[in-house]
Amino acid sequence: MIAALVPKVELHAHLHGSIRESTLRVFLEEEQRTLELGVSRTLEDCFRMFAAIHEVVNTEDRVRRIAREAVQDMARDHVVYVEFRSTPRALPGKWTKYEYVSFVVDELESAAKRSGIEAKLLLSIDRGSNSLEDALDTVELATKFEGSVVGIDFSGNPTKNDFKMYLESFERARELGLKTTVHFAEVFNEEDAQAILDFGPDRLGHACCLNESLLKQIVEKRIPIEICPTSNLMTRPEIKSYGNHPVMDFLSANHPISVCTDDSGVFGVSLTHEWARVIEAFNVPMSQVLRMVECSIEFIFSDEESRSRIRRRLEEFKLSHES
Repeated sequence: MIAALVPKVELHAHLHGSIRESTLRVFLEEEQRTLELGVSRTLEDCFRMFAAIHEVVNTEDRVRRIAREAVQDMARDHVVYVEFRSTPRALPGKWTKYEYVSFVVDELESAAKRSGIEAKLLLSIDRGSNSLEDALDTVELATKFEGSVVGIDFSGNPTKNDFKMYLESFERARELGLKTTVHFAEVFNEEDAQAILDFGPDRLGHACCLNESLLKQIVEKRIPIEICPTSNLMTRPEIKSYGNHPVMDFLSANHPISVCTDDSGVFGVSLTHEWARVIEAFNVPMSQVLRMVECSIEFIFSDEESRSRIRRRLEEFKLSHES
């Protein structure tokens, strides 16, 4: 399938959620732990799995391994630019938040250089576990890694707390010139979704639980959406198939979207897999796929130099497949 060979952009990938299942099994065995890794993944299953992943990824070597392997997997899938996201966590006696970000950045950049792609990092604010003080600390931490950390993410269990609790930290990020992306409308919560839209982040993740008013605002504001089809299909009971995923609303409105994996390890998918499901479900022609990838280049969080490099890779691909 030609979509597999298209130079792709991945803008919504959690670092720990991108762990290979085989690697997770190794870590669990070394820790003498068990974890049921069934095929289905409810939202609750996912957060239990994330908790287990964080518990066993408890050494610098293990963090570096999942970062290295995640980059390798993206490169094999013809991803040319990826933004991983991760919440800085101090582990007493092992690392500080600053040290954690330092070795994640180092491993991502080293692996990306060897693989011939670009890998950047977003620092996540976890709405389920972070206080406002933690969030503000994360924003300030991001400024210490200019060029490597390219933005701030808002993630975590969408049933916990609300965006308003962290608004000050996102306003601070904007003051500092940091780009922002927010997990948005993963569950039905109109008040929280409206608060996020009132702030107006640079991108929105998921956006799969919307009413007409919210959808209209998104389209009017032209806020790009990071679409994660399989993740939503597995965790949202009202989404019965790829064909009734709300991505159709955005395709119909010619709205800017980027197809993403969310957690390639947790959901057992690749970016090619996600593109294939969208192409098949909505009969998207290859010409439109190329336009959508080209469009997504414009809302990456890295600099214009990175955008130019990705554009060249895409143009080279198009030229090679026209002849």
